[in-house]
Amino acid sequence: MKKILLSEAKKHFSSVVEESQTEHIAIYKYTTPVSVLVSYEFFTNVARYNNEYWIGRADKAEGEGLAERDVYWKWLEGRYKGKRPHPYLTRLIPSVSVLAFLDKITNNTFLKMIKHIRDTKTDALLDSCYKICTYNDRHIVYKYKNPNTGEDSLFGDLLCICYVSANNGI
Repeated sequence: MKKILLSEAKKHFSSVVEESQTEHIAIYKYTTPVSVLVSYEFFTNVARYNNEYWIGRADKAEGEGLAERDVYWKWLEGRYKGKRPHPYLTRLIPSVSVLAFLDKITNNTFLKMIKHIRDTKTDALLDSCYKICTYNDRHIVYKYKNPNTGEDSLFGDLLCICYVSANNGI
């Protein structure tokens, strides 16, 4: 890993960024390391496979609450204004934070995202129940629940979306 002083990084920022595409660069303020500049590809790959990071995000979102079933249904009815939503959308429990995200996307994007999660065969298992997949540069952490017991399960009918990352994938 290359080391560079912050003052030098400021002077030659464009070339330092260019160089970071092929080599990680540690940035120092005097003798103290303060940051590391890495390529976007490297950063997203590291974050994508950092299970503790994603589990922590999902646990936090789930801890803030899952949308109550009646609240979600009311939200869904308001969104589809009397039209019947796709069955995939009726077998869903989003966290409160995910519900806020869903407010910002179109119905078509919403359905495509849920279909992608349901149909994906390459999702990664983060731990005993959480899974992760990527859709449109967003990482989605989810799990399944048994609709009868409400318990977590690896293959349930009820999809529980716990966390959706920001647009850049983190």
